[in-house]
Amino acid sequence: MAFKMRGFSAFTKQTMQGKPSREDDKNPKLLPSENPDTELTTKNDRIQEQIVNLEQRIEFIGEDINSSGNRATKQQRDDLANLRKQLVTLRKQQKKNK
Repeated sequence: MAFKMRGFSAFTKQTMQGKPSREDDKNPKLLPSENPDTELTTKNDRIQEQIVNLEQRIEFIGEDINSSGNRATKQQRDDLANLRKQLVTLRKQQKKNK
């Protein structure tokens, strides 16, 4: 026996106006201190590819800091911390899956 939930129809698409969709969560965003030409991976890619991509993004920000000859800006430090945090999470996930 099937029943219908109140306000739900399997035949119409429910939209969430103003709320971020799950698709937005799947694809990583480019951070402010990164070069706009930086290639990003998606969550659908293998974990190893995501790890390599994060390591490269960390290196690129480090190269930008070294080439400028100045200390890292607050935004660069925040972005590096964010990328390193994501990297640790992915490495833990990779070890768990092995």
